[in-house]
Amino acid sequence: MTVTLMDPFRLFFRPNLKHVIDGTETGRDGYFELDGYDHDETSPFQPVIVIYHQCGQLKRYNLTHQSFNIRIPQMYINSKDVFDIGTLNLEPIYPGQKGQVKFEQYSRPLQVRGDLECTTNNAAKKIVQMFASNRKDSNTFIAEEQLERSHFTVNSARAMLTDPFILIAHQCDLTADQVNQDIFRQFNIHIPFYYYNAGRIGLKTFDIGTFNLEVMYPGETLGQIATY
Repeated sequence: MTVTLMDPFRLFFRPNLKHVIDGTETGRDGYFELDGYDHDETSPFQPVIVIYHQCGQLKRYNLTHQSFNIRIPQMYINSKDVFDIGTLNLEPIYPGQKGQVKFEQYSRPLQVRGDLECTTNNAAKKIVQMFASNRKDSNTFIAEEQLERSHFTVNSARAMLTDPFILIAHQCDLTADQVNQDIFRQFNIHIPFYYYNAGRIGLKTFDIGTFNLEVMYPGETLGQIATY
């Protein structure tokens, strides 16, 4: 079974990744958790859960799903309380349930890729870290890649995204003394909002292109990098 948290005001149109706030597949015991919030403040936020399943379905329909919606009560929106829908028996046909629904995977993480080049020293250390918000600490840290070559790819996995960015740290054009002290040149690249949705959903890959690390970029700092 797969569950998706969506913006209901867009369910009247063909649903797509932009309308999804969060999505997941249940565990073997049927348990699931969803979390998310809305970036769009131009309309009321009244999310619904869309449940897709194949319980009791004929084999000839195994490429499609049955689906029905559960609206989240207003008292749970902007609240710290968890909306527990309890245990659902998927054998009954629920009000508004649809059959032969083609399901799209809505739990895609945000992915960032690019190339970092240091022509004066190809062996210079290069590290990319991804953070979920504009705070740089252990609570917002998502992933790290230490580059062996110039190319990197990092993704957000199941992290909640609010204002994600990547930190690029490298030792291009540093002195031997600075390298021995684990000093890095560092700068941030913030990810435009149209590459991810509220919650955990990546809309498309953010390709930053090729960066020449000999260049000093805006906001660049010099120092040791934190490990998480």
